[in-house]
Amino acid sequence: YISDLVILPQHRNQGIGEALMKKTEEVTKKEGINLIKVYVLAKNVKAADFYHRMGYRDYDIGLTKELG
Repeated sequence: YISDLVILPQHRNQGIGEALMKKTEEVTKKEGINLIKVYVLAKNVKAADFYHRMGYRDYDIGLTKELG
């Protein structure tokens, strides 16, 4: 379970996130797990674009409503 993957702004666009995710996929596959789900806030377009480039595809839509 990965709660958050955050790369500090000064370290972005250096391949760090991609390397971390590739290693995660490698270890996960070795453990016999064949699916990784990643949740991204709808407003976080950069993160969604990153995961799409990594081969992740849209799977479901979560909706929320504030009641107060």
